[in-house]
Amino acid sequence: MTPLRHLVPVPPALPTDYRAQSVDTSVEADWVLFEQLRQMPVHQRHQRFRSFNHAWRSRLWWLSCQRQNAAQTYLQRRYGAAWLAQQDVVAITQIPPTMILDPITYTLKIAAILDSLNLAYYVGGSVASSLHGESRSTRDVDLAVMISPEAIDSLIQAFAQANFYISESSVYEAVESIDPARSFNVIDITSSEKADIFPLKRNQFAQSQMSRRQVVEFPEGQIYVCTPEDIILQKLRWRRMSHSTEQWNDILGVMKLQQMNLDRDYLWTWAPQLGVEVELAQALQQAGL
Repeated sequence: MTPLRHLVPVPPALPTDYRAQSVDTSVEADWVLFEQLRQMPVHQRHQRFRSFNHAWRSRLWWLSCQRQNAAQTYLQRRYGAAWLAQQDVVAITQIPPTMILDPITYTLKIAAILDSLNLAYYVGGSVASSLHGESRSTRDVDLAVMISPEAIDSLIQAFAQANFYISESSVYEAVESIDPARSFNVIDITSSEKADIFPLKRNQFAQSQMSRRQVVEFPEGQIYVCTPEDIILQKLRWRRMSHSTEQWNDILGVMKLQQMNLDRDYLWTWAPQLGVEVELAQALQQAGL
């Protein structure tokens, strides 16, 4: 019998520093998986991310409902509170079963509100890295939004009218803060989904990220997402603070998928200014670049 052969050709020698995304995946298999993703049409990769999160969230909700009826309401409330990671949300007495199972659906809902206010934004975080790289589960959505002090009241009113929880004091504090990591939350009361909104700061890197944002199309509409280079740089900064394996895998996933499409000049222009040049070099090596 003729032995089965790879449908995707594997180079005779992968870079010695190449790192697989997980310990149970060989280096060769990891390379083949990303080569298949590179050959996949963009809309199919995006649908893959949506389907992955739909299945993951459906499973979590199903497990939470397989308890004794007497404890079901309590467990759902605890599940919802853990999902939101918000202690004050425990006051919501019952988590509705109409939880949004797809982060893109929720992102489109947030984007529609921001578009109605003419507020420039882009999606970052694990949603951006999943759209540009390897899909993974995510519990919330991160958005950077250009919010002037004059727009605060309109923003608060728009989210409140759309049945969102939003804290007026938190919005003002985040907009006035010079800390780029300072954010405020908006929570859809109907679905218990949360978004973290980061008011855009006036520094050059933040302005560069906003100016380079990209439109990503979906059947229901479009959203603005930060570029692959910008999510790499942003996650390199976050990873320095958290030493998170998830962040590192997100970085490698984007690099492996985008590969030669990455603007390396842009990466090396900003890496020293952000203090992540050592980490960038290491990531490029482990991504085989």
